[in-house]
Amino acid sequence: MKPHIGITLDTPKPGKTREDVIETSARYLQSVEEADGAAKPLIAPDPADDRAAAALVIRLDGLILSGGGDVHPRHYARPRDAGYEEALRGWLYPDEPRDEAEFRLLRHYLPTGKPILAICRGFQVLNVALGGKLIADVSAREHNTRRDGTSGYHAVELVPETRLSQVLGGGAHLYVNSRHHQGLVQEMLAPGLRPTATSEVGDLLVEGFEVTDDRWLIGVQWHPERIADFGEREQEASRALFRAFVDAARRET
Repeated sequence: MKPHIGITLDTPKPGKTREDVIETSARYLQSVEEADGAAKPLIAPDPADDRAAAALVIRLDGLILSGGGDVHPRHYARPRDAGYEEALRGWLYPDEPRDEAEFRLLRHYLPTGKPILAICRGFQVLNVALGGKLIADVSAREHNTRRDGTSGYHAVELVPETRLSQVLGGGAHLYVNSRHHQGLVQEMLAPGLRPTATSEVGDLLVEGFEVTDDRWLIGVQWHPERIADFGEREQEASRALFRAFVDAARRET
């Protein structure tokens, strides 16, 4: 039986439909289906309330928090905090309906212990949901989407003897794509998370994390679903990550 994988996606922009969002996010669905999972797109305001979130969680075997717009600073900084105004200035790509839907869903999903794969924005959302913080605007160009819309690239160092390192096939380094301008350093990690990959740009950004207990919960700052961005080794590592996630979700069916 194929596990049911929920994939959170962007809220449709004015003039766009749910179908438009699903079409532009097809790489996530394809990656899940190639790993023998059944993908279910989740688009705000779904789930619209706590009752809907609780019902949805029962039907899911795994959850992907995908890439997208910025997390609003109010979710990780208080208005009276010294860095709040700076964070607000760095908040460039809002999707507040998605913020609310994802945090609502996670309040019900996290206690189940079911698998989570968090990608780019999802990596940031999950860290915040667990009590962590974010850098609102990362300045290093290697992390940002380029002016022509293509990905930035840089190397990451993988922490040995972690679940992520094992899933990706070992090795000390990986060359990854990069399409983000929010991020985090180790002291911003939520309690119960440990770093599994760090940027080699020189800014000490955390590029991967996992939980310190036995749950299958992995976050990566890069985009493994954008398979065409990679060379042969990174393509296989990306496919292996989705296979491992779907296999973990299958154990929940």
